[in-house]
Amino acid sequence: MKRRSLLGLVAAFALAGCSSNTEQTIEVSGLLARNADDTAHTLDIEIVVDDELTFEESVRLDAAVYDGDRLVDDSTKKWRGVGSESERYILRTRIDESGWSETDLAEAGFSCVNVDIDIRLGGEERVLYYHCESG
Repeated sequence: MKRRSLLGLVAAFALAGCSSNTEQTIEVSGLLARNADDTAHTLDIEIVVDDELTFEESVRLDAAVYDGDRLVDDSTKKWRGVGSESERYILRTRIDESGWSETDLAEAGFSCVNVDIDIRLGGEERVLYYHCESG
């Protein structure tokens, strides 16, 4: 079995109708992990709020199912309410015990964020932030 390597971290921002974060605080409303690779992976997730580890999870995501090039089924895990409002959120992720990737969610500039962590075909990780309605 060929070992997949972590190719990189890509951040993408998508606005969904809220104003930007002027208070410099952020709330993580939801977290979703999805494996679209044809190999099962273990994803470790940590959220650090104001230098304190507040969320820690290790999840095994099954291999995705393909029909030719068409994705038929992926493995998904969702969490809600993973953190309270704070000035600094650091998201740490790693796949299959490789090196940790670290993302400062405050850089999104939103007061409320949903986070998607995708493992793409080939084992590449991609983190996406989406603006959400707080409250």
